[in-house]
Amino acid sequence: MVVEYLLLEQFLRARDSTDHGVVCFGADTLISNRAAMRLLAGLNLVPLWDRVTTAGPLPATLQLAGTDGGVVVAECRDLDLPADEAGGLLLLRASAVAGPPKPPSLPDWGPSGLVGSSAGWRHVEHQVAALGLSDGHGLITGERGAGKLHVALAVVAVRGLVPAILDTVESGALGVTGWLEHVAATLGQLSDDSMVVVVRLERLEPEAFEPLVDLLGRCPVPSLATAVGSDRSGRPGDGLDADGFFTDRIHVPALRHRGPDVSLLAGHFDARHGTGGLVWTPEALEIMGQYLWPGNVKELEQVVEDLIRRLGPQAEVHPDALPEELLRSVRRRPLTRLEEAEVDVILGALAEASGNKDGAAHLIGIHRATLYRKLQNYGLDVTLDT
Repeated sequence: MVVEYLLLEQFLRARDSTDHGVVCFGADTLISNRAAMRLLAGLNLVPLWDRVTTAGPLPATLQLAGTDGGVVVAECRDLDLPADEAGGLLLLRASAVAGPPKPPSLPDWGPSGLVGSSAGWRHVEHQVAALGLSDGHGLITGERGAGKLHVALAVVAVRGLVPAILDTVESGALGVTGWLEHVAATLGQLSDDSMVVVVRLERLEPEAFEPLVDLLGRCPVPSLATAVGSDRSGRPGDGLDADGFFTDRIHVPALRHRGPDVSLLAGHFDARHGTGGLVWTPEALEIMGQYLWPGNVKELEQVVEDLIRRLGPQAEVHPDALPEELLRSVRRRPLTRLEEAEVDVILGALAEASGNKDGAAHLIGIHRATLYRKLQNYGLDVTLDT
């Protein structure tokens, strides 16, 4: 979280020193003020995001064509970040903009930092844009590593607000009472252009949930929360939020249900962590498409990083260069619908049990040995540490 705080600090400094639109970005984070969101409304931000986070040294200015025929001029500046972190600052101003600003375009808007073209991901994009126009509190669920925080920060960016992140893991060190006092103090210091993002809601002690939503409900700024939830759990989040405080829900699908996105994401992470020069052979991509990705997008990113480190940034990726667990997963036939459902149940239970196989077997209602056999049959080497 250190980089996010550095970005926020430098964003606030820039925002307070100019009347222009301000966008501050890192590899996984985008923060903007309302002026910037008005200027960028209706634009597809993904190409801009990819260009400024992967193009190396930033140009002095960029010119963006608006949907109304006008031009948005972006002055690019470097940020004071660790050497291995990508990021920059954009100061935006309108140039010959005609007509009133437009709201985010539902078909064209895409969450920052992730890419995809699958039907499931396009549905997420629509939900993000819709939640960006809503005044309700939102809950974002998905398996570990699926990209829940990225989606939450994209919602914050659509609203043109500044994220204030609260991590429930800190309640372990502070205790429930101490953590709630910390939350109350933090909420009391927020400005009107803030949006609260509570991460890892599923790790919060049950007795702390009601006091937390009471604090969020009395806070004048909107809130989001992220929580682990299975792709086969009905309406995700109901087990955590039975009373429906979080009226808006987004479920981020597991990567195994986003087949067309695997190659797109692999190229995206190659550009982010390398030079975009890896050449993927069809055989390697076929194996990656068959793999069930129990660690989701985070696992894919780690695989790409490892390939760049081992092979170099311009290498050709053949099957024998892939990790052993991917090669073990090669299947002679696609999974049946019943098998897909079983995999969802198993991985969902493992996610809810934080990777503990005894706990997952208990949740499913099967013996631990049966769970191990099924994991082996599906070629799943699951730790869920991501």
